[in-house]
Amino acid sequence: LSFLLSTLLVGAEAFQHPTTGTHQRQRRRRQYSSAMHTATPTVTLWETRTASNDDTILVRDLLDQMRSFQQSLSGEETMLKASSGASSNTLQSLFPQLPNCHVILISKKENENTAIGFSSYNLRYANFGDAPLLHVEHVFVRSDLRSQGAGMQLLHQLANCGKLYKCSHLEWNVSERNTRGIQFYQGLGAILNSSSKSMSIMTWVPEQWTTSK
Repeated sequence: LSFLLSTLLVGAEAFQHPTTGTHQRQRRRRQYSSAMHTATPTVTLWETRTASNDDTILVRDLLDQMRSFQQSLSGEETMLKASSGASSNTLQSLFPQLPNCHVILISKKENENTAIGFSSYNLRYANFGDAPLLHVEHVFVRSDLRSQGAGMQLLHQLANCGKLYKCSHLEWNVSERNTRGIQFYQGLGAILNSSSKSMSIMTWVPEQWTTSK
């Protein structure tokens, strides 16, 4: 599966929390669970961890790989601005468009000092006193290790973070050319909320948030 989210910023005020389509989301989850049952990898195990400034070089390399993938989808230069040189010695310097960013790395359990993918996010508030939404800026897995459950584990870790921060939902943007990714997200229960030009906005209220209350 192709796990790539765009870097286009979308204000939280533009979102209207999904209140319809419950049966459709449940049907998609059942269909996806059935597909995963027959296609679950048997050997690959993944480990996620929160990145620190010590991981800056590692994350920069993953960002470069993600840019190449984004260009392969669009045929155009990526919107993501490259950061290099001495100024890029912190994680935040790699994500100037994502204030107060958090980064999650995923690696093989037997080699936790490297990473094969990452996700980045921050919290956003529509109004003072409202529950935050978790805005996902990137989800990326190395091309040679996709379709092995790593992207699924990153998304579940993002869901855990959203639950910890008592978020109302998760939100991200995805290229409309990334049809396999959109189908995968919809299988989880995410909703294609709206679209603009070549980008679509996905929103997701993880099932475990409602079943674990």
